[in-house]
Amino acid sequence: MKRFSLIMILCCGLTAWLSAQTLWLDEIQTNLMESGRGESRTGFSAAGFPLKVAGQTFKRGVGTHPVSRIMFLVQGKAVRFTALAGVDDAADSLAEVEFFVLADQKIIWKSGPMKKGDTARKADVSLDGVHKLALLVNGNPERMAYADWLEARIDYNELKPVVHRLRTQRPYLMTPPEAKESAINHPRIIGSRPGNPFLFAIPATGEKPLQYEASELPEGLKLDPVSGIISGTTPPPGRYSVELKVLNKHGETAATLTIVSGDKIALTPPMGWISPPESGPGFTSAQAGLAARSMAEKLRGHGWSYLIIRDGWQMPGRDAGGRLLPSEAFPDMEAWSENLHGLGLKSGILAKAAEGNCKAKPGSAGFEKKDAETWRKWGIDLLLYELCDAATALSRDEVLKMKQPFYIMRDALQNQPRDIVYGINTLGFGRAWEWAESVGAQMWRTEGEMSDSWQYILRNGFSRHPSAAYIKPGAWNDHGVLPLGKTGYGSKQRNTRLTPNEQYACMTLWSILASPLIMAGDLTALDEFTLNLLTNDEVIGVNQDPRGAPARRISADGEDEIWVRDMADGSKVLALFYRKPPGEGPAAEFIWEDEIRPKLIRVNWARLGITGTWLVRDLWIQKDAGQAHEFVIAEVPWHGAAMLKLTPLNQ
Repeated sequence: MKRFSLIMILCCGLTAWLSAQTLWLDEIQTNLMESGRGESRTGFSAAGFPLKVAGQTFKRGVGTHPVSRIMFLVQGKAVRFTALAGVDDAADSLAEVEFFVLADQKIIWKSGPMKKGDTARKADVSLDGVHKLALLVNGNPERMAYADWLEARIDYNELKPVVHRLRTQRPYLMTPPEAKESAINHPRIIGSRPGNPFLFAIPATGEKPLQYEASELPEGLKLDPVSGIISGTTPPPGRYSVELKVLNKHGETAATLTIVSGDKIALTPPMGWISPPESGPGFTSAQAGLAARSMAEKLRGHGWSYLIIRDGWQMPGRDAGGRLLPSEAFPDMEAWSENLHGLGLKSGILAKAAEGNCKAKPGSAGFEKKDAETWRKWGIDLLLYELCDAATALSRDEVLKMKQPFYIMRDALQNQPRDIVYGINTLGFGRAWEWAESVGAQMWRTEGEMSDSWQYILRNGFSRHPSAAYIKPGAWNDHGVLPLGKTGYGSKQRNTRLTPNEQYACMTLWSILASPLIMAGDLTALDEFTLNLLTNDEVIGVNQDPRGAPARRISADGEDEIWVRDMADGSKVLALFYRKPPGEGPAAEFIWEDEIRPKLIRVNWARLGITGTWLVRDLWIQKDAGQAHEFVIAEVPWHGAAMLKLTPLNQ
């Protein structure tokens, strides 16, 4: 009888195994797997190369980058998870990662620390009775730690596993509708060098038509009363106060514009748009024109002004005199810039600090003077100058060598009779915030690639707190492109993977940190939520505050963060973030619940170094929230933010 029972059990088990179906990891949408840098890729490493570990090439698998995670809802119907895990041969030789498989908050397999060159390690674990399965890759996101899940599969019965996420969050609007009454928004200060061309579009909103007035304009400048564009030649050195007035049928509003003629430009962080990487060389001046008209119509009144072309504006080679040639897609760069200027916008381009060609683009190393002269002739207003990927061979440790091409371009730009904002990108290497101002940059990237993931916000924003102290008017940490609204271009365009909460958190963090606000979504397809997010003038006013004081992180316990920034009007702005639920170890990297409630975050006056009574205003909803005496409390959603302005009373 016992023998018969054993045979029955074995037969049943064999039948279950034979009837099991398979979900391969590379069959899921890879944008559902979070990746610390860039995006996870099916059949390729996160670097874009075929999957290869310790010299062995694999056809099946998913390439990702730490911190990487994905969770599946298997509901007790899964049989087994098997995979090989390894560090891709395209990774940095100093990168170290560790792979984990978790079941219902418990680690059921881990690879141990792994480096490039290590043979892939096998995970083979039972999923009997498991409700939720999670895959995690931990490691230093600063390194190019490309990590691969190879030949990964979930065998299951009956019910196919699905990627588990919190309940889908619907977009919600916080910024009040734009008022019909006229308003003058930010920025209200501009720096320009004496004798150079001057352009400033008054950032104003209200029911159109609007009429613009300006009194006490310096000699050499004029105002177009219909468009609100101030243009001409920058006056002699000095500080000029210009009284602005904007009128419509609902009344008028006034504000002071400060023009600083001197050696500094970009006195507030630049705001604008950059063509997405996916647009590639196929992006044309006609498409850029559509983006420009959309920016002028929907965003210019809120301070957005730069339109930057990443790719496609130049030919691969140079002419006989070594000068850059515009591409067929942008045949007349001078006319393109003039068109932008006529809309009250400014033009920008991206160029490479490299010798020879970099990804079919002519590098500017050795041609700095000629290229700067060309850009001045074309009317370019902003240059993003970045290392070529291959140029990281300048060495991440040899910072002095890394600085050299940026010094040379600085001199070339400053010798031009035109203000060209200079932004540099070292691809995340060399701690650029410590020295970028010394090479003449007005803005510098603190990180490398853009990604529309929470990891991007953690890496580029929160983890960059050491760099916060280095900003001041004319010198800004650029924490990266805002991954809001729609990302990508053409057939690769899709909605951002960031939840509405995360998009509010990103805009709040970039604003409190005074990062340049540069977005890459489709300007011609701005939905109501994204437009609402990009046009809150009180939040933008924090980013554009003329004092340019650094934000300070006064609390970070892993669960929430609190930042404060001193403003020019004597107020303080608080940014409160609910980052993640409490917990320790790999299990804490995941949300095992189906829903997380908001958290009440309290800030005591002692943390801020203040006393007395302060008026509290919620900047996102633009409403006063009463007076506070010893502390303030705000409800903050998970992965979301609150932004409060404290104004002293009876001081």
